[in-house]
Amino acid sequence: MRKIDSSFSEMLHVHVDKKHTLSFYTTLNNELAVVSLERKLIGFKLESYVNKTPLITEKEISWQGVSQPNEDIHLLFGTVHNQDTTQIIIVSERNQSANIIRAGSLSFWYILTDESVHTPVTIQTFNKDEKSCMKRGM
Repeated sequence: MRKIDSSFSEMLHVHVDKKHTLSFYTTLNNELAVVSLERKLIGFKLESYVNKTPLITEKEISWQGVSQPNEDIHLLFGTVHNQDTTQIIIVSERNQSANIIRAGSLSFWYILTDESVHTPVTIQTFNKDEKSCMKRGM
């Protein structure tokens, strides 16, 4: 990964489905970064740089939205700073549930949509008791 991004620090998660292979990682600049990878016969090759977002934020949940129609990537992602959060619902994306990834002390979330992200983005978080922790339209 350091060949792809010289600020690469740690691999957190790789998402693989029929259309996408996305790699989520941290950088030396305290960012959460995402790249799209192309599967090769042996290993992977960088298909495109997707986006980066700061890891440090005052909010209990951060988010970034990115659409790359030429690669059919429509992604919402961000960090989770409230460790009580166990579920994230993207209300503006027909109440789809986001994937929450816990990697050591860092937690982040993401969701891939079939079409461009609907705005305004509305996110609702819940704790383990299914009690709403936050609902925010952004």
